[in-house]
Amino acid sequence: MALKIITSPAVEPITLEEVKQHLRIAGSDDDIILLSMIKQAREFCEDFQNKKYITQTLELVMDSFPGDNYISFKNSSPVQSVESIKYYDTSDQEFIFDPSNYIVDTDSFINRIVLGYCRL
Repeated sequence: MALKIITSPAVEPITLEEVKQHLRIAGSDDDIILLSMIKQAREFCEDFQNKKYITQTLELVMDSFPGDNYISFKNSSPVQSVESIKYYDTSDQEFIFDPSNYIVDTDSFINRIVLGYCRL
């Protein structure tokens, strides 16, 4: 299973001005380094907490359909929406999984896709 970033966050959770004010930096000599550190800090915290702080587009690639009745987003919650689920048959033909066959559970702490055949 691999998680790939398609569209990075448009902004960071803290601005350069906020960082400079907190660190009491007046000039702009270190702006590039500080911007890099802001991004690295966000990425570290996201990885540590297994969640995403800022809206971004991700692609989850799995080797096969899950054995469970759901696909869990352990490293990318909270999920706002699922654009599509694609799969390949044995002859490598791509198909789109019909959205009526699954529910996107955004209420749980770790969001997931629940496959339709296990609905109650």
